[in-house]
Amino acid sequence: MNPFRRLAVAMAFTFFAALPISSIASSSTDFTDLWWNPSESGWGVTITQNSDVLFLTFFVYGADGKPYWVTATANYMGTSPNGLLVFTGDLYETSGPWLGGQFNAALVNAQKVGTVSFYGQYIEAGQLSYTVNGTTVYKQIERQLLREENLSGSYYVANVGTTYDCTNPAANKTAQVVFDMTIQQNNQAITITFTDGSTTSCTAQGTYWQAGRMGDIQATEVCANGVTETLHFYEIESTQKGFTARYVQHGSLPGGQSCSATGVLAGVRR
Repeated sequence: MNPFRRLAVAMAFTFFAALPISSIASSSTDFTDLWWNPSESGWGVTITQNSDVLFLTFFVYGADGKPYWVTATANYMGTSPNGLLVFTGDLYETSGPWLGGQFNAALVNAQKVGTVSFYGQYIEAGQLSYTVNGTTVYKQIERQLLREENLSGSYYVANVGTTYDCTNPAANKTAQVVFDMTIQQNNQAITITFTDGSTTSCTAQGTYWQAGRMGDIQATEVCANGVTETLHFYEIESTQKGFTARYVQHGSLPGGQSCSATGVLAGVRR
């Protein structure tokens, strides 16, 4: 999935493409985001992740229809038998001083009212199970998109990738490369060009898709040296300074050779 010359020459160039369908989450996936169920607009949960701990803030409603606020700190418990990432913790109802007066932390009271479990199934979707005062709720949730990112710009990119399933077994290896990348994005249409400073350059065209703060690209790449590839970049996290992403790529080289690669990359905006 990268346009690095070594990988490109040894196997093929690639760029990232995210499937417009779910990609499997991994233990490195950051679940920080605003989550909701789009068929039940009006409630949700904000998740903030720090290392292997999630802090969840629920904005839901009580039996009287009034806003009800509960929070939880959930720790990573490992992977379930069916491959879901599991985070579990206690759920607390809190009360405290009126917002219009001087805040006195001594008046804050936290009472345990149940437990919560978050199951990371896909990068963009998961499952939520929680109990409040004996009432159990089970929901399918997904990241909520507030505004789509535009990745257009010029970047200096570093990549660590591993090639595998190569026609030539000698090409199966891990490599670290750097290269220049330019992205042009118009709504969901995206064009990516990159070069490693040699005579080899590649252009990828595809579609950008986003769930919450996570972007995803699927593209087809053609290189000057005859390499063609399909690219899948996912878990694209963009900031004003640049972006990070994971990727998978599958390429065909001249002479009937082929190779695949997976890895991570980070781009600093120029």
